[in-house]
Amino acid sequence: MTVAVDVVFCDEIRTEVTGKIIAIGVYGNELIVHNPDGQVFLTLWVRFLGLEPGVHENRLCLHFNDELVLEAEGEIDVNQSGVHQVFLQGVALKFVEDGILKLSIAFKNGLTVQAPTLVVNYRPK
Repeated sequence: MTVAVDVVFCDEIRTEVTGKIIAIGVYGNELIVHNPDGQVFLTLWVRFLGLEPGVHENRLCLHFNDELVLEAEGEIDVNQSGVHQVFLQGVALKFVEDGILKLSIAFKNGLTVQAPTLVVNYRPK
């Protein structure tokens, strides 16, 4: 089975009592940074598709212009096939130039999967 990863970059994620997920301030293909200090707080909604049942140890790596800006290790416990998700909230990043933000997930079994990228445009006021 093929494993795929998707990421939604946004300002905040909320989960309702009913289980519905609300993504606030979703960035499409581009993030425009207007504040002069370049500080941005993001939430990453990472979704995994195609994982077989079992525990999948992984390392999440977020790069900006090929420089590592965030690394996190974890595991996903899959009981049944489908889409599994992880929320990384309050990720503090600083952008002072244009570039590309990209996420990759490396699984302990050697598989590495790339998620779609986000273009960052630094346009201080």
